[in-house]
Amino acid sequence: MRAFLYASTGVLVTARLLRHPPRPGDLIPPYWVAMGATAISVLSGTKIGQMAGVPAADAVRPLSAAVSVAFWAFGTWLIPALVATGWWRHITRRP
Repeated sequence: MRAFLYASTGVLVTARLLRHPPRPGDLIPPYWVAMGATAISVLSGTKIGQMAGVPAADAVRPLSAAVSVAFWAFGTWLIPALVATGWWRHITRRP
């Protein structure tokens, strides 16, 4: 479910950015929240992986681990993009 929500939000944000190019004032801190949300998802996945002797956790452990790795990769990929847009906003464009 989390992956579907992230994917649908990503499609909508990408469509908006392509249709209406951002101005420096549009790149505000909530864009960093997306990276923080992936970190929370990874943390919850690792906590599920650490549960021992819980039948429900045993059943979803492989899927949870795979989804956690995917979110970790996406969140890590966001760091350079967010730093670049911050540089563009604060150094290049100076709003």
